[in-house]
Amino acid sequence: MDAEKRVGRMKIGEWHPTLRERDAGRWEVRWWENGRYIRRLAPSREAAETMALAVARRRAAPPSAAPGGWDSLTAVQRQSILLAAARIEAAGGRAEDLPEAAEEWIAAHLAAGRIALSEAVAAHVAELEALGRSPRTVADRRWRLGRLVGAVGDRPIAQLTRGRIAGWVASGPPRGRRDMYAAASALCRWAWERGHLRRNPMDNLRKPPRGAAGPPAILAPDEASALLRAARRHAPEMVLYFAVGLFAGLRPARELAGLRWEDVDLPGRRLYVPCGRAKTGRARAVPVSGNLAAWLETVPAPRRHGPVVRWSRTSFRRCVAAAGIAWIPDVMRHTRVSYRLALGVSPAVVAAEGGHSSDVMRRHYANLRIPPADVARFWGILPDGIR
Repeated sequence: MDAEKRVGRMKIGEWHPTLRERDAGRWEVRWWENGRYIRRLAPSREAAETMALAVARRRAAPPSAAPGGWDSLTAVQRQSILLAAARIEAAGGRAEDLPEAAEEWIAAHLAAGRIALSEAVAAHVAELEALGRSPRTVADRRWRLGRLVGAVGDRPIAQLTRGRIAGWVASGPPRGRRDMYAAASALCRWAWERGHLRRNPMDNLRKPPRGAAGPPAILAPDEASALLRAARRHAPEMVLYFAVGLFAGLRPARELAGLRWEDVDLPGRRLYVPCGRAKTGRARAVPVSGNLAAWLETVPAPRRHGPVVRWSRTSFRRCVAAAGIAWIPDVMRHTRVSYRLALGVSPAVVAAEGGHSSDVMRRHYANLRIPPADVARFWGILPDGIR
């Protein structure tokens, strides 16, 4: 059959099954048998052709006509056949359905589904990198799915069942189970769309409940000041990284790291995050507070071009250690949102400035237990020598 055709016939001896492409890249194998059409779905063209060849072999030499018959089988082979037939009958089928079940197994596990789980994980993570997902997201996905491979074994991905996934998710810490579920769900959806799975094992698998969580950790005014002082002393090139992170709350991976001086409107007191760098894909403007403007103005006008911030892992760790604070991911965003809300700014406005919904902001970012005196102190943190 011509590889470019979407509908056609295979010719296998005197038997001519029809192959047809269906939705989501799946293929249908159809043939006439015992006065009716038999239809079987396969996840890809290769799997459909494999299925058709398996059916042809069965039609040409059914098990009952095999050389030597039942007596030629080993004890293990006989036990396997009887067990498979018993399982089919227990599920409401017939023992006569065993050849068709074998055809589906061949299509799923010996054709499209034969890709190893570790191979699928590597390809999925590589695609995330190619799509421009943040390094932190890519690293998290690689780490979590690597643990999945270690837990269930590097088996063919077609053997990644709902029970195995549910067991792996349940084995994780309560606060990490939803992230484990999300990583497995993304991998299975990716594999199903590419024909490596005949069905998505995550279908009807309930997401773990959200655990009760306290308010997010934020930096006190003294801690924020200590961090900026440590940067000025030990890594001056990192000062604006911390200042913009604390007082504008940009996401560190792409929004903060990619900020350029042409995105800064000091006279208009705005930072612009273009859609290409925003996590949500929507551009937004973030107001520049009075103290952030003072920190930005420490850079002489002739030098305000190119990237606004500089970052290095070594300098970052040196500053955090010198400030004597316990660093928590996203602590700068949590801090900025919480102190911004404490000013009495509308939650909808603060959410739009941060690039997320009001519900997400209240659930993940906002710490509402801030003494009023700390609010003024935080927004009054200025460079040395400026009052």
